[in-house]
Amino acid sequence: MSYFLIFIGGGLGAGSRFLLSNVFGNFSFFGFGVSTLIVNIIGCFFIGFFMVEDQDFSKSLYFFFVIGFLGSFTTFSTFTKEAILFYEQIGIVESLVYIFMTFIICLISTYLSYKFF
Repeated sequence: MSYFLIFIGGGLGAGSRFLLSNVFGNFSFFGFGVSTLIVNIIGCFFIGFFMVEDQDFSKSLYFFFVIGFLGSFTTFSTFTKEAILFYEQIGIVESLVYIFMTFIICLISTYLSYKFF
């Protein structure tokens, strides 16, 4: 059942991302598009809400909304959640290394595939 909830949430999250990207596609701020930024801010806000430990969310809601919907709506929200958890569980240095590695390696990876493949 959890896979089904993730599947449905993922489809709705991807569709919502596409919809919002089209709605905000013509907006710009200092010359760069803000549609992805808006999607990432919304996703990060909601994943932060679900990180509150004293909330009593059902597993079904977690599978559907956090893993499925937010996971496909924006992977950046998952990245920020992991960075915060690393900070709390392991330490600031390790969290900053994770952030730096993810950001730099992913940029390099995208650039290399864009330029050479």
